[in-house]
Amino acid sequence: MKKNYVVIFAMAIAMGWFANNLSAQSAYVTVNAGYGMRAGSFSWGNNTENADNTGSAEVVNISLGKGLNFGGSFGYMFNKNIGAELGVSYLLGGKSETTDEYYSSPTEKITWEDEVHSNMIRFSPTFILASGMEKINPYAKFGLTVGVGSFTENSNRNSTNGDHTERTWKNNGGVAVGYTASIGANYPLNEKMSLFGELTLIDLNYAPKKGEMTKYTDNGTDMLGTLDVNDKEVEYVDSYSYDNNTSSNPDEPEKHLKWKLPFSSMGFNIA
Repeated sequence: MKKNYVVIFAMAIAMGWFANNLSAQSAYVTVNAGYGMRAGSFSWGNNTENADNTGSAEVVNISLGKGLNFGGSFGYMFNKNIGAELGVSYLLGGKSETTDEYYSSPTEKITWEDEVHSNMIRFSPTFILASGMEKINPYAKFGLTVGVGSFTENSNRNSTNGDHTERTWKNNGGVAVGYTASIGANYPLNEKMSLFGELTLIDLNYAPKKGEMTKYTDNGTDMLGTLDVNDKEVEYVDSYSYDNNTSSNPDEPEKHLKWKLPFSSMGFNIA
């Protein structure tokens, strides 16, 4: 997977050089690539419990905004100092992992391994303030970011008696709205081609509307078809009522309260 990221990154830069060559006097097109580091997180944990009931635990900060991103933009400079731009980018979220180990009996150790990652398409309409300098042109951009994405959790359960279970949950639906700001510099190579580099901060939280279990195997046997809708689908809502004296409808998704996930990042883009 890391090799694929390198290839995509290199292709995006090459395309960026070509796209800049298409820019007109006031309008321009760019393609870029970069990497975003986490600028917000939520906490999970690694837990280890020994057979003698001793153990340890540590916090793991989960970021869904970190990862490789690539995309492009169309912009228009009204004059040498003021412009507007619409950017589109795709986030290939980096993976975060946690482990939970415990003994279900004096001789059986259970290990849960969880891996989470995200994907998101982001649209960013921004205003541009540029210095207007001829050789190296510093600039700043600020505006909104609108994202449509997903959050995936892969769980693996292993037991020392040989049992193995795999589950995958995918959460999506809904639209995220946040803010973005960038500072950078543009270096013209000739009248139609230029290079640029920019530092970008994205402040974005995302609340999915639904979740679905897309994989469930037990010792290599597919068990997904044996589950009711209530066991493998979730609807995230602002509020709901329940009655513990009655059973849930097996043909309806289970309801959970919405939770906002941090998709914020800070990173560097070049082209």
